[in-house]
This record gives sequence, C-alpha cells and structure tokens, in this order.
Amino acid sequence: MKSILSSILNKFSKKSFKWFSILGCFLGDLLFILFYKTAVLIPENFNNFLQEYSWIDKISRIQNLPETSKLEILKLIVLSLNVFIIIYLIIALFFYFLFYKEKKWGIDFVKSGTALFGILFSVVTVLEAFSISIFWAFVFIALIPIYIIIFFGTRKFF
Repeated sequence: MKSILSSILNKFSKKSFKWFSILGCFLGDLLFILFYKTAVLIPENFNNFLQEYSWIDKISRIQNLPETSKLEILKLIVLSLNVFIIIYLIIALFFYFLFYKEKKWGIDFVKSGTALFGILFSVVTVLEAFSISIFWAFVFIALIPIYIIIFFGTRKFF
C-alpha cells in the first residue's frame, strides 16, 4: 500500500498537488452536501430516520406529530442546514486559499480538518448510504482514496 501511495504522490509536483487537494476537498464538501440535501433530508427518508431513532424521547415526540408538523420541522432543519452550509463553505474556501498560499492554518485544515475527517466521515457515511442508495455508497467509497492521497500528500509536500 505504501509503495502504491508513494508512486501516486511522486507523480505530483507541489503545485499540482495543491490544486488536486483543493479540488478534491471541495468536491468532497459538495458531494456530502448534495447527499444530505437530496437523499437524507427528504420527507420519505426523514420518516425512516424518525422510526429508526424513535427510542430517543424527543424523536418519539416528533414521530407522533401530524405529517404537516413533521414537514414543518423538516423544513426548519433544511433551512438551518442551508445556513450552516453557506457559513462552512465560506470558511472552507478561505482555508483552501490559505492552503494554496502554504500557510500553516490552511495546511492543517486540509490535512486534519478535511482529509482526515473526510476519510472517517466517508467510511461512516458509506454504511448509511447503502441503506438509501447504492450510487451514493459508491460515491463515498470513491472519496476515501482521494482523501487518503490528500492526507499523506500534505505530510509529504508540507
């Protein structure tokens, strides 16, 4: 595995690796957002979520509400998530810029905040994605090696 990873990383120049990392991380961000907005936070899957976690007291209370109330709660969650996504993307783009300029905070954000977290989150999300869609499961499986290359590449180049 190490020799395969080394041979992949040796094909990059520092500049091409920076662009690969920024585009790979941003693509991962967008795919996670798209997954949650199109596959998880839709009424059918929201009801499945409520049933799956109905053992939690507050969730069981929501589950017993009329459908119109559940939809209003879902809309509130989606609205809150949209605000969070916009704030996150602005912050991420700022740190990707710092990464391109080879600033320590940018490098740390890409290596630990995005690549390492992306590996862990992709693995966990694959399990959830299989229950929703095989397509999304394969998307997250494909992201894992990209994040691994970025994680180890930041160690090599910086």
